[in-house]
Amino acid sequence: MIRVAIYARFSSDLQNDKSVDDQIAFCRDVCARNGMTVVLTFEDRAVSASSAKNRPGFIALMRAAAAKLFDVVVAEDMDRIFRDQADYHAARKELDFLGITIHTATGKV
Repeated sequence: MIRVAIYARFSSDLQNDKSVDDQIAFCRDVCARNGMTVVLTFEDRAVSASSAKNRPGFIALMRAAAAKLFDVVVAEDMDRIFRDQADYHAARKELDFLGITIHTATGKV
């Protein structure tokens, strides 16, 4: 069984709060089509991805990764997880070390 953590985010009060729910539903469909089991979901509502330090959902995701509670992170698109290249490289390095991969709607990153 491939254990998945879904991450969803929208960045501002100007966007629709339902966006996160739609992203999660979309990611659940992707997981179902690929035989993966969703075990956790993480979200940040009305929070910019400009810095990972300001996103409680992302911080919780990385803590769960360190505890090896899942095998794959699934997000609708990479820009839902990362906007800052330094955050991307730091998180990617940690996830790679833990053997956790990142997938989007288009497949493995």
